[in-house]
Amino acid sequence: MAVTLFLEVPVRTTLGGVDVATEFTLPAGADYLAFRFIANDGKLAVSGADGVDIGAAYETWDADVRAQRARPRPEAVHPANETVSVFLASATGSTVVETTAMRRGL
Repeated sequence: MAVTLFLEVPVRTTLGGVDVATEFTLPAGADYLAFRFIANDGKLAVSGADGVDIGAAYETWDADVRAQRARPRPEAVHPANETVSVFLASATGSTVVETTAMRRGL
């Protein structure tokens, strides 16, 4: 299920099965995504679709590590509202991910 994030509001989401992508939409003004996969490793992709396999172009992140990922390139921006999506999935089993859309200097 797709998740819409708001600036500076932490959200915990249970991800589905292994490699099943969940779309996270960052609002206009968000410079980066702060995130942490809890208990199991996770994957992050800047392209994909909600509820399908994450695909081959992804980054792997260790469990229980606080991480940050810069806002994806401008071609990934939804022109109607300046939002941008990233796709997160569990790498080894169902897991929870904690996410926050952040702005520089906050």
